[in-house]
Amino acid sequence: MQVLRDESPELKSTKSEIIIAREMGELFSYASEEIDSYIKQMNDRLSQIKARMPVT
Repeated sequence: MQVLRDESPELKSTKSEIIIAREMGELFSYASEEIDSYIKQMNDRLSQIKARMPVT
């Protein structure tokens, strides 16, 4: 998580959620298709956030 230190709060939140999504899904016995679908949604959201960010 140290890698996220210089990221915006929204980007940190989304990346953190992606990192833990699979483990939490497996812990709560979600079907792998549901987990994959959720992670795809989060990756799409991450792409949208990055597209709005200014280039540095």
